[in-house]
Amino acid sequence: MRPIFMLLVSLTCLISVTTTAYAADALNGKKLYLNGPVSGGTSCANCHTASPSDNISNVLAGANNPNRIANAIAQNRGGMGALKNKFSTTELADIAAFLGNPNVTAAPAVSFAPANLSFNATTIGQSSTLSTTLTNTGSAALQLSTISLTSSEFKLSGGNCSSNSSLATGASCTFEISFQPSSSGTHNGNLSLSHNAAGGSSQIGLTGTANALPQASIAVSANSLNFGNIISNVQTPAQQITITNAGQAPLSFNTINITGNQASSFQLSGNCNTQTALAVGAQCTLSLQALLTQAGSANANLQILSNAANGNTLIALSANATAPTAVLAASVSHLAFGAISAGSASATQTFSLKNTGNVPITFTSVQASGSSQITIEASSTCKGTLEIDKLCNIQVKLTPGTVGEVNGQLTILSNAASNNITVSATVVSSVVAKPVLSDSATLQFTDTQVGTRSAKHISIFSNQGSAAFKINTLLLNGTHAADFLLGGSCSVNVSIAPGAQCSIESSFQATAAGVRTANLSISTDSGTQINLALQGTGIAVPTNTQLLSLSPSSFDFATQVIGASDVSQRIRLKNDGNVAIALIAPQIAGPYMIEKDTTSCPAFPFQLAAMSSCELIVQFHPTSVGTAAGSITLSNNDNLVKWTINLNGTGRAAAVSDKPVVTSNQGGGGCSVAQDGRDPMLPLLAIVAAVIVWRRRNLS
Repeated sequence: MRPIFMLLVSLTCLISVTTTAYAADALNGKKLYLNGPVSGGTSCANCHTASPSDNISNVLAGANNPNRIANAIAQNRGGMGALKNKFSTTELADIAAFLGNPNVTAAPAVSFAPANLSFNATTIGQSSTLSTTLTNTGSAALQLSTISLTSSEFKLSGGNCSSNSSLATGASCTFEISFQPSSSGTHNGNLSLSHNAAGGSSQIGLTGTANALPQASIAVSANSLNFGNIISNVQTPAQQITITNAGQAPLSFNTINITGNQASSFQLSGNCNTQTALAVGAQCTLSLQALLTQAGSANANLQILSNAANGNTLIALSANATAPTAVLAASVSHLAFGAISAGSASATQTFSLKNTGNVPITFTSVQASGSSQITIEASSTCKGTLEIDKLCNIQVKLTPGTVGEVNGQLTILSNAASNNITVSATVVSSVVAKPVLSDSATLQFTDTQVGTRSAKHISIFSNQGSAAFKINTLLLNGTHAADFLLGGSCSVNVSIAPGAQCSIESSFQATAAGVRTANLSISTDSGTQINLALQGTGIAVPTNTQLLSLSPSSFDFATQVIGASDVSQRIRLKNDGNVAIALIAPQIAGPYMIEKDTTSCPAFPFQLAAMSSCELIVQFHPTSVGTAAGSITLSNNDNLVKWTINLNGTGRAAAVSDKPVVTSNQGGGGCSVAQDGRDPMLPLLAIVAAVIVWRRRNLS
């Protein structure tokens, strides 16, 4: 609280009482005063009570002085810097307004858009309609009491504003007013309404001109036309202006022309003319084009003189011309073929030309000079016309006949400045490098699963010439270059002697399914350029599938005697999927159990590898008479996949012939002749033994 207290003490020293009025929202200032900054922070009311009228710490010194409050915050007077950037300029003005009017209460406010209505010229007996919108911009409901018009020439013809109605804060309604003149001349009036906002009433000014006879009125689709940046001596496409007769009588044109000092830079055509009047509601069109004979800007006006009651029309015209510039850019300035053996043609070299100007390029010729050994290939595409921003290619080959230096030039003639490309080579008799790659056709890799690397393909790059050479570039490019890998012993800037060779290992590792292509590009300092196409097909990774087959998937053990030796059945489990299946302890229902021996499936849990199998030994243990249905349910380790073996069997009681013969003891253990196994002498013998034990203890 102390910083706030010091803030207001500082205000006492900095701020003098002023009567300046600010167009601020005191109600919003009250909200900020009571609740603090929107972004959070201590409110003024915490230190100065909810009522500024109490003038705690002279808080009223800030009344109607937002600038002084802002300066105190900026200078951190009395700790006020804590409020820096907490309030906007508008919010400070609102707080100052509240301090200047602590008793402010919510009130409605009236706003009209537009605030006045001016009707077009209207023929007596006809009507024109305009509307205005009333908005309650205050902080309380606006009560509309009465609505009236002060002139009989104007009438309420629609809208949703009504007397004795309420308009909520921020809400709007409309008035539709018709001008229905009964006599010619200018008519004025007011729309008046009484309400509970400040002043108690408001008025909208109304004015209209009445004509004794119907009048034409002109409306145009644009008040100006700008042709933008154009090229001098090149006529622009046409732009249109649509003219509409918005009046109540035919529209006659007296003059339609272009005026101004630079009127000749614009051309006019269309179906609007001075010989034909435009019917009520009808339209005609004017077309305009710009043609500037030199660089610079041009301005003029399209003038339309007519009988329209709303006067004549001027439409501004403008354009800016730049001189046509033909520019042809070459991708290289020099072609170096290196050493070439006499009598053998060089590899073809290609360069491109691009039209970077603002007009099409027209080729005159592409010529080689300086040496008859320079040949321009017929496949070159730089011929005829090259449109703006387009490319063409020129292919050049050397066919040396004599030993020595070859120096020449290619000259491209067009409507642009001439382009000159120098050409050089050295023709040797026998000492020349001859790089040869063992592969020439497209290198096709086997189809490979995405993410899996194919087997390596080894290409041999050898020097079959009589001079050494170095590899300048060895790289992959093309659409899917990232799907192919390079290795091997060949490397850049390493000399390869005559008869020597190195290897280039390439492999395919698809990053996506489908056909993938790239290009292996090799260039040498001897002028050789070799390109080898690479291609492979990526196979989508199959979805992991757990397929467990059961054979048989159900079994009936038939009838079995209760308590007899168990009958077993071996059930084969086979994993037909492409991933291992982790099987957890099965769920067994009914009098069945799983046994294990050296040839059966291992104890649960266990993993059954893809495409492998094992046998599950199942036994039937009937415990009661009758049918005993049951099952064994196998699950993978996440219990998402289950496989069920349905079992059935019938238990029956043992017949007499099924019971084993048991021979009982016919005597009483040798001391009795009892025939039922219960010897009557046994209790007596037990008593005698007890007496003997008792006597021995007493004697001792």
